[in-house]
Amino acid sequence: MAVANVLARKSAHVIEYAILFMLVRRAVFTTNPKWRLKASWAGFIFCVLYALSDEFHQNFVPGRNGRPLDVG
Repeated sequence: MAVANVLARKSAHVIEYAILFMLVRRAVFTTNPKWRLKASWAGFIFCVLYALSDEFHQNFVPGRNGRPLDVG
């Protein structure tokens, strides 16, 4: 049961961050269509920075702990 719970939570995070990536990429790409590759990098970097800030924030939430390994 614990393994299924971990897989479900990790899968949900992957889906959430994939959606965030696509939205950021689309926002950057829409402003300048010539920036296809730059838009992808912007989306990736934004998601990594957001994940890092989320892990940092978890250090201040009772019962949670932020681990840099979870960003990966």
